[in-house]
Amino acid sequence: MDLELEGKRALITGGSKGIGKSIAIQLCQEGVNVAIAARTKETLDQAAKEIEELTGKKVETIVVDTTKKTSVDSMVEK
Repeated sequence: MDLELEGKRALITGGSKGIGKSIAIQLCQEGVNVAIAARTKETLDQAAKEIEELTGKKVETIVVDTTKKTSVDSMVEK
């Protein structure tokens, strides 16, 4: 399916597992440059590796706790 998203960028919070990870995979397959964010670096790194192997696209990772304003503010600054 071509959603005409080639070259767009997406940040997916909760992207290391479940629905967030599935969305990241689908967007990568559509040609979107994806960054996934979650609280645990190890889980993020593993998810990024799996997504990259499935799609051939580089995935950026961001460690963030979306329940903490300072953590979200820091992510936005990056």
